[in-house]
Amino acid sequence: MRLEEHGIKSGLCILVKDLRKETGTATVRRGKGWEYPPTIGRYGRMERKDMPRDNSCLFHSIAYVTDQKGDQKTTANKMRFLAAEQIGKDPKVFDTAFLGMANSKYVNLVVDPDQWGGGIELSVFSRHFEMEICAFDYHCLREDIFGQGEEYKKRVFLIYTSDHYDVVQWLSQDGKVQYRFSPKDLDAWEKARNMIQGIHALAAKAGKCTLQKQWRREIKRTKPAQKTYTGGSNRLGYVC
Repeated sequence: MRLEEHGIKSGLCILVKDLRKETGTATVRRGKGWEYPPTIGRYGRMERKDMPRDNSCLFHSIAYVTDQKGDQKTTANKMRFLAAEQIGKDPKVFDTAFLGMANSKYVNLVVDPDQWGGGIELSVFSRHFEMEICAFDYHCLREDIFGQGEEYKKRVFLIYTSDHYDVVQWLSQDGKVQYRFSPKDLDAWEKARNMIQGIHALAAKAGKCTLQKQWRREIKRTKPAQKTYTGGSNRLGYVC
């Protein structure tokens, strides 16, 4: 191929731009093409990764597990605008009946740094990044799985405490941290649940919740068909 054939002549200045360095929601990496993460090793432990308590804990959590680069405030805001963009461009799914308000009003709330995120945003992020998001509520001993059945290759664990989200990650014996897991890695899932059960038992003993004898579970589709989430809130749309 000759450059002259495309109107490029000698003496012209050509600007080469690396779009990978651009910022904004259009360049937020999607999950498509990711391979299955390695299964966790035999030795190690699940631990809680604390997120900032600044009304953006859910967005911090998603930025963390998707390796968004930059300072925490910037990446959390990027996740807010990503969620707003996805909700705003799909008003038939995210309609007034589903959101509890007009689509445009909800979009404005999502980008407000003083507003919390919740189940709606988790559904959006699961769909966009093509990953399962398993949210554990340790008060109710309940897990809500967003994106299960979609054949995604990634799974992340979040812990939910009625007003705050943190990340659950694996710390191996040699000090390596892993926060994305394969949906096929049942050992990782079991260890995460065991950790949550331990936190739940301690909370119940301290009188912070009622001790539950068994887990409750609900699958959340990435294309919501039932209007059950509570938007603009950390609540996932249920009570214990």
